[in-house]
Amino acid sequence: MSNDSRIVIAGGGRVGFRVAQFFKQRGGEVTIIEKDPDQLHDEESDGITVVRGDATNPAVLSSALTDDTTVIGALTDSDSTNLAVCLAAVSLMPTPTNTNNLLMRSCSLSVQASKPR
Repeated sequence: MSNDSRIVIAGGGRVGFRVAQFFKQRGGEVTIIEKDPDQLHDEESDGITVVRGDATNPAVLSSALTDDTTVIGALTDSDSTNLAVCLAAVSLMPTPTNTNNLLMRSCSLSVQASKPR
């Protein structure tokens, strides 16, 4: 992971927070989107940006995404929400060349996190 990686994670629960910490410790710039304030841990004190709101809302998702976003992880507890976030992110990303890579990374991360252990 390069130091200029920009990661957005939808879902600030246990899994989302751990994934955010993982990327942050490796030099990534991380933003978490979470609608439930009770789910948030100490993200802001860990240097992780928090956007409060529903990641399926295009305005909320758009506020977290930048032209430099390299990965979006949909890590909520709902598969349908994760899919909606993936599809919305693809439609909001400005550069079509990044779209396939972004979708594959975001949906892959979402599927891996939701698999039963």
